[in-house]
Amino acid sequence: TGLNKTGDEMNSIIAYPSTIDDVWPYADTVAIRIEAAYLKEVIKYIIIHYKGDPDRVYMTGMSSGGIFTFTFASLFPSILKGIAVVSGNITLLAKSTMEKNATVLPPLLLIHGTADQILYEGRPGICINAEDSFATYLSSCKNEVPLIEQMPDTHLKDKCTVEKIEFNCPEKMIYYRIKGGGH
Repeated sequence: TGLNKTGDEMNSIIAYPSTIDDVWPYADTVAIRIEAAYLKEVIKYIIIHYKGDPDRVYMTGMSSGGIFTFTFASLFPSILKGIAVVSGNITLLAKSTMEKNATVLPPLLLIHGTADQILYEGRPGICINAEDSFATYLSSCKNEVPLIEQMPDTHLKDKCTVEKIEFNCPEKMIYYRIKGGGH
């Protein structure tokens, strides 16, 4: 992923916690509470034993890890200083908490492919689609006008283009919509 190299360059601690089960939970409220408590303990352990900076705690995840990153941010927005989600959406369970905490959510970087057959359109009964996930996360920014930029197409062979959508309320929120990109 390149995170180790980035962590070294930024003098940061990178942790790769695994889910207790095979997939991060998104519908089982008991499992969500257990996993969230586990991640809080991992963060606390790193801060205490490795002298981690509590003001520089970030979370990222892809697919079910991205879904859980959104969920954790909705439950504990004050712990995280930013999140990055790749091919993950907001669950139906997390949506109301996300909207309630909209003004205190950490900055977001969302990357999602429009041809993602697994999650882009959402999953009935489980999660909302990618576009609604971004809009829900930004529910405190309804009166903001986004900066939308077409990124240079540097890889013509992949038949994908990238659109960058950026808001600055209350913090920077960026969505890279990969048109034609998969999971």
